[in-house]
Amino acid sequence: APATPAPATPAPATPAPATPAPATPAPATPAPTAEPTPAPTTAVPTPTPTQATPVPTTAQPTAAPTAAPTPSPTVALPPTPVPDTCSDKNTADGGVWHLSAGGQFDCVYFGKDLTRCSKFGGENYRNMGLTAQEACCVCGGGSAASTPAPTAAPTPAPTTVCVDKTRSDGSAFYIKSFTSYTCVGYFEAEPARTADRCTRFGAASYADDEGTTAQEACCVCGGGQEQ
Repeated sequence: APATPAPATPAPATPAPATPAPATPAPATPAPTAEPTPAPTTAVPTPTPTQATPVPTTAQPTAAPTAAPTPSPTVALPPTPVPDTCSDKNTADGGVWHLSAGGQFDCVYFGKDLTRCSKFGGENYRNMGLTAQEACCVCGGGSAASTPAPTAAPTPAPTTVCVDKTRSDGSAFYIKSFTSYTCVGYFEAEPARTADRCTRFGAASYADDEGTTAQEACCVCGGGQEQ
C-alpha cells in the first residue's frame, strides 16, 4: 500500500515586529525662580539676665611695687607744765636766751611743741653760749628756782573770855540788898529782858555794898573781866 504521508507540521508564525512606543519627551526644565525671601520671624525677646550676686573676691597682691607711704604729719605735743622749781636760764648779760634765727625762737617757742627740743635744741643750734636743752626747762634744762623760805604760821591771837567779877570775898556779885539778883541768876536768866534789866538795875543806885554795879560786874551788862 502506498505510504500515508505524514501530516505537514505547520511552520511557526513569525511574530510581527513590535512597534516601538513613542518616546516620551523629557519634561522641560523650568526656568529658575528668584530665591524666595524668608518670612520675617518674630524675635523672641532675650530674657533679662538675673542679677548675679557678686562673689567676693580676694584682692590679689599688686605685683608692681607701690609708692612709699607719705609719712603722717607730726602732731605737736601739748606743752608740759614746768614745775615751779625750774626757771629758764638767761644769757651771760642777763638777756632772754633764744636761737640765732631771732628772738621769737625762745623757750616759749620750744614749749609749744616739745619735738622742737630734739630737732633744734642740740649742739648744732647753740647760741649765746647755750642750747635749748641747756637753757629751757621744757627741754630738760633751766636752773632750779630758789625756794622761798616757808612762811611761819601766824600765831593765833590769845583767846579771851569774859568772866563776871566777884565780891572781895570771892562770892558772886549781887545788886543792892537782893542777894539772889546775881549776874547769872537775874541778868542772864531771861535773855529777852537782859538789856532792860542792865539799864534799870545795873546803874550806881543798885550798886552792892562794895560800890560795884551790875554794869561793872556782869559780862552781859558790859562789865566783867577778861581771862
